[in-house]
Amino acid sequence: MKHESRPHDYIHLQPEINEKMRAILVDWLIDVHSKFELSPETLYLTINIIDRFLAVKTVPRRELQLVGISAMLMASKYEEIWPPEVYIIFFVAALINSTIIKKTGE
Repeated sequence: MKHESRPHDYIHLQPEINEKMRAILVDWLIDVHSKFELSPETLYLTINIIDRFLAVKTVPRRELQLVGISAMLMASKYEEIWPPEVYIIFFVAALINSTIIKKTGE
């Protein structure tokens, strides 16, 4: 049985994004996911939405994190009984992001 909705090797179609950047995004999303104690299905759906979007749309590197957090918002609206509110998830994501930047010294 073939799964047409599953994205295949798409990363070579992205001029500004590589596998390492995607991995960093997923690690960051796992941190956000754990802060909100969301269901595992929300995380799986988040990553699926990201992969499907990146397979059809070219995304600049500066917008990759926005694609990730937007996918998490959509996935949580679908999977969670009480999804986090938009302003709260963006606030927590910004806090996590600033903490990571301080730790890496960038």
